[in-house]
Amino acid sequence: MPLRPAFATAPAAALAVVLFLAAALPASAQVPRVPWQEDPAWPDVLARAAADTGRSILIDFHAPWCGPCRLMDAMVYNETAVIAELADVVTVKIDIDVPANAAVRDSFAVELLPTLVWCDSRGREVNRFTGYRNAAEFLEQVARFRQEEGSSLTLADRLAAAPDDPLLLLEMAGLQDRRGNRRGAEITYRRLANLAGGADPAVHARGLLGLGLV
Repeated sequence: MPLRPAFATAPAAALAVVLFLAAALPASAQVPRVPWQEDPAWPDVLARAAADTGRSILIDFHAPWCGPCRLMDAMVYNETAVIAELADVVTVKIDIDVPANAAVRDSFAVELLPTLVWCDSRGREVNRFTGYRNAAEFLEQVARFRQEEGSSLTLADRLAAAPDDPLLLLEMAGLQDRRGNRRGAEITYRRLANLAGGADPAVHARGLLGLGLV
């Protein structure tokens, strides 16, 4: 499936105005913004997160041709509150058009742009959103990510300890689907459907229904 921009609430007219104003700024103007790492190697990201006392990771998957991505750059990532909120986070920008980034893009099943993925310090996804968000909405999302990090990883850890638990598989597939990770949800639903020992008929039926929906 070709990648496409997720416009959400970012109209083309707003983007045109913002880009015009940005172009009118003097070349010497220095606007504070989120200190993104541009297209780093994924092992380097994990090493930095681990070295900085287990910092969370925020990945911004974008492309030069993505209008909503450019609008986030122009209207969100230069906001003082946003910069302050992400001061304790390893912030990473991944250009999906760069061939070297294909593996990390595919590992996170990115289908829409922008896609922002919140991970723990070990690179495990906690949650994500797609499409444009203004600064207030962005801060609300980050606050939710911080709250979810502990509980979400608890589920991942439980599933790692019991990979054939039907109820845990069903819960994880539903969580992946709600977060927009449809490919991950499909894989998890298939794991549930293909359990060698079978599952409770009701759980199995819910898994098949979920698989059909994704």
